[in-house]
Amino acid sequence: MARSGYHYRVTDDGISFMKWRDRKIVLFASNFHVPDHVRTVERKNKDGTLEAIQCPIIVKDYNSFMGYVDKAGHLKSIGIAPHVMSVFT
Repeated sequence: MARSGYHYRVTDDGISFMKWRDRKIVLFASNFHVPDHVRTVERKNKDGTLEAIQCPIIVKDYNSFMGYVDKAGHLKSIGIAPHVMSVFT
């Protein structure tokens, strides 16, 4: 599979499983994202140049929102001190 190529399967229950290749193969599972919606993103090559490649929308969403997976990561990103975070976790 070439860079920016992807394959997917959808179960009868509506769960999508996707395999996408950036530099390495990345696997995703979702019951929210439609696997055939793609977006263009820029990736940096080894020589430092930027290349526009196609990726499923789940990849773009993951990269945009992955910093807020847990409460501590979210609170840290908005500037709440670590000693205050113990109250929320």
